[in-house]
Amino acid sequence: MDLTIPQKNKRNYGIDILKMISMYMVILLHILGNGGINSNCKRGTLNFATAFFIETAAYCAVNVFGMISGYLIINSKNCNGLKIIPLWLTVVFYSSIITSLFKFVPAVTNLNPNDKITISALLKASFLPSTSRQYWYFTSYFCLYQFIPYINKLLHSISKKEHQKIVIIIILLFCLSPLIEFNRVDTYDIKNGYSAWWLGCLYIIGAYVKLYPIKISKLLAFAIYLISVLCAWVVKLFTDDIIFLDYDSIFIVISQFHFS
Repeated sequence: MDLTIPQKNKRNYGIDILKMISMYMVILLHILGNGGINSNCKRGTLNFATAFFIETAAYCAVNVFGMISGYLIINSKNCNGLKIIPLWLTVVFYSSIITSLFKFVPAVTNLNPNDKITISALLKASFLPSTSRQYWYFTSYFCLYQFIPYINKLLHSISKKEHQKIVIIIILLFCLSPLIEFNRVDTYDIKNGYSAWWLGCLYIIGAYVKLYPIKISKLLAFAIYLISVLCAWVVKLFTDDIIFLDYDSIFIVISQFHFS
């Protein structure tokens, strides 16, 4: 008679730490970019170089979250589209509070008087975050999540070599082929990474890392991360004609593997 006690799944604290680091990096992206600190730095100054280096180093964080989804869910047996509902309710809860503050609290509203929130925008942001595209990541993730059970079945039905080929195709088509045009033409409508299409690619890459762990020393991984960040950063210092500061940029994609 088997008297062994079934063990519960052990929590992966490494993933928890990775999430915390990535969340901090996402906060940095919002502080530095989109009209933040970087917009007030004059090109050619030390402040400009420093601010954009920090932003470039943090840029891979959003991609990392996409990879984590693939890493954690690829072996899930009970994954279905309805499991996104608790996350959707969480988004509704926080978005309704935040948007209400910006609508009805003068001290908050006056922070950006040029950006007035209408009642319709408030309702959409609060109760339709999955369709209003108020929060692009959740909207894209909501779409992707409906296909995850079928993606998992597909990835488990193919060999390591076939999965590897899919990852290579993703990198060739979406990261390298746009470089044929210096201004990185969005040939395949990836929207520079702001799309469910791109999150799906990241999911597949994260699933590969889980199913077939990449054995590489931490020192070499950090060196690859640093070199890729430096490459994207140096280009940014000298020109805006060639853009490597996007989620589907080859250097940003390479830098995210430092966390795998």
